[in-house]
Amino acid sequence: MGSKNFDENNPPDPHIPPEEILELFTNELRSSISSLKGFAELLAGRHGEISPSDQAKFAEIILKQADFISRTLRDVQEYLVARKTLE
Repeated sequence: MGSKNFDENNPPDPHIPPEEILELFTNELRSSISSLKGFAELLAGRHGEISPSDQAKFAEIILKQADFISRTLRDVQEYLVARKTLE
């Protein structure tokens, strides 16, 4: 059986029950969205001023989180397609 994480090297195993995939998916998205929100708030100046170098770092983190969310959504789509082949 494959990994129970969402990562680019191990898409979810289609034999994993959908309830577990949904739980993993929501946990991954919740974590990523919290990170995006926090760094966006910092960039928006809601917690004081930040240096230009920190702004660049935070923007990179936001981009990486957005890429992660895109990969996670792709993995869920691949999982759903694979589940259909099992039916």
